[in-house]
Amino acid sequence: MRELLFIGVVVVLCLANAWVLLSGKWSAGRRAGKPKHESQGSHPARLDTARPAQPRADLHTARPAQPRADIHIAVAADQLHLAGLLGVVNSTLNHNAHHRVAFHVIAPPALGISLDAFSRTFPGASFFANGLELNGFNRRIRIQLQAIRGADSEDDDHPAELYRWAVAYLPYLVPRQRRLIWLHTDTLVQADLMPLWRTQLGGRPVAAVEDCSRPIELHLNASRLSGFAPAAAPSGCSFNMGVLLVDTAAWAAADITSRIEYWASISVLRSPVVGPIFSHPLEPRAAFQLAVRGACAPLPSHWNVFGLGRAAYDDAAELRYWAETWRRSQLRDLYNGTMAPVRALGAAPTPEGRILHFSGPYKPWLHGNGGAAARQGAGSVCAGRDGALHDCALEWKAETGDSLHLFDAAKKAVAAQAKLTHAKSGGKAQASSEAALRTRQKGGRTRGKEKEEKGVRKKTKSRRGKKS
Repeated sequence: MRELLFIGVVVVLCLANAWVLLSGKWSAGRRAGKPKHESQGSHPARLDTARPAQPRADLHTARPAQPRADIHIAVAADQLHLAGLLGVVNSTLNHNAHHRVAFHVIAPPALGISLDAFSRTFPGASFFANGLELNGFNRRIRIQLQAIRGADSEDDDHPAELYRWAVAYLPYLVPRQRRLIWLHTDTLVQADLMPLWRTQLGGRPVAAVEDCSRPIELHLNASRLSGFAPAAAPSGCSFNMGVLLVDTAAWAAADITSRIEYWASISVLRSPVVGPIFSHPLEPRAAFQLAVRGACAPLPSHWNVFGLGRAAYDDAAELRYWAETWRRSQLRDLYNGTMAPVRALGAAPTPEGRILHFSGPYKPWLHGNGGAAARQGAGSVCAGRDGALHDCALEWKAETGDSLHLFDAAKKAVAAQAKLTHAKSGGKAQASSEAALRTRQKGGRTRGKEKEEKGVRKKTKSRRGKKS
């Protein structure tokens, strides 16, 4: 009996091996018989991990040739943020000269000439324009904003409002980039970005610096939200969106874009008694916080020293939070706990503050140009190498240096070149048009002469017929 069982097992194994060999040959034959354009080559198929997961069919996708660079930075800007964009670019290149840096600028088409000027001013970097209009997201964002405002609202969308929402569509606006650093135009880079670029996210789609001075409850109406979705009402620290490290493949796999759009649509629901769900519904801040809740990796605080560009702290609670933070860090507050000015103790140019974020209303490029922004614009102070505090706006001026003048000169040169090119193309078009007109006129005269001769021949033939 045992012998029969042993023989049966051997037979089964032999048949299984034969089936595997035949299946392999059949599969190889199928691959060999494929047309040339379907051939996979001599190498086995590999998963292309350099590309993000494909978006839905309605999400566009232009796929331009991607640059070879060590660090890829995405930033959204319009005409009003050119000076801020200049500060981001120049400060980044000042501290990353030994890296190849590519800037993916999400901007309106009218900014094209300015981007050409950036390329002339900073030939060592690569600049690539990505538009909301070409990718169809412009309309999606406008519909969202109109729904939030209400059907009866006559307010037009401000360009800044549109481009704030570009962060929701990053994997599709900048395709084929597995990793991106997202920077606001009011940030100032003070250090090598490679350590940030190489930060491990552990499979999470995004990383950001926590803002525990402004908890997430301040960005939304928790009681209203809990009444709508009890499990969705969060609490605790929020994340500041000025500096993000994004894994586009993980972002697309988790469908963060759809989550942000969903929470943006929730903000449309409002109650006349309780009020709106989000404190600033026209901004993506609250929708982003809810969309990435539990999926956002924390970054060290020195990668985003936010809250600068304000005349004073928002309230006593924020001041108490920072006072406790300074005490734990053994930093001395030279202003003895006053509400103003806002101070970034331990910020750049020391290694503690690697990216300064002027998230307040007073931007450093407006400081010194007159008006309320100039009088109050400092609003924040930073610690120098000697430990003394000074105006943070000086850091921005030091980083931009002569680049403002170089950029203005390059912008004028690009505009003049564009005007010359337009004039030449216009002259050629005019010459072509005049030549075509002359041809038509000549053809008309020729056809008229032929018609006249034909009429004469007819008359002559008629007379001859009458005589005969």
